[in-house]
Amino acid sequence: MAGRIPMGLDRTAAAEMEATFIENLTYAANVLLKEGILGLVEPINTRITDPRYFLNTPHQAVDILQKVGSPNLKLQMDIFHWQIMDGNLTQNIKTYFPLIGHIQIAQVPDRNEPDSQGEVNFQYLFSLLEEMGYQGYVGCEYRPLGNTEDGLGWLREYWNSHK
Repeated sequence: MAGRIPMGLDRTAAAEMEATFIENLTYAANVLLKEGILGLVEPINTRITDPRYFLNTPHQAVDILQKVGSPNLKLQMDIFHWQIMDGNLTQNIKTYFPLIGHIQIAQVPDRNEPDSQGEVNFQYLFSLLEEMGYQGYVGCEYRPLGNTEDGLGWLREYWNSHK
C-alpha cells in the first residue's frame, strides 16, 4: 500500500511521503526482480473510497513508476478508481497502455457488475483493450447485485458475442 496522508497534513505538503514511497518501491522492485515477480501499484480514488490515500491518480502513479524506473513494476488499472478520479478513460488507456500490468473492473458509481447501470461503457473499453492487444487478466472487483453466478452473466454474454 502507498499509505495515507496523515490527518492535518495537506496533500501538497506530502513530498516526504513520496520520497519514502519511491525508496520502498525501489527496494521491493529489486527483491521482486530477483524472484521474477511483477509488482503492481494501484491508485485508489480519494473521492469515495479513501480521502486520505496517498496514491490517487494514474498520472501520479506513472510519475512515481518513472522515478523508480524498474521494468518489473507496472500500473494496476482499476477502472472504478480511474473513472472517479480522472475520467478520460480512452486517452488514459492509450497513454499508459505500455505500463499497465493488470486491469480490474467495476461499474461506477456503485461498484457493481460492468453491465449494471452506471457511467462506464465496458463493451467499448473491452473492444479498445482488444484492439490494443491487451493479453493480461481482468480482475472483477465488484459487488454483485445478486448472487455470484448471476453477477457473471455479463461475461457469458461477452464470450457468446465473440465466438
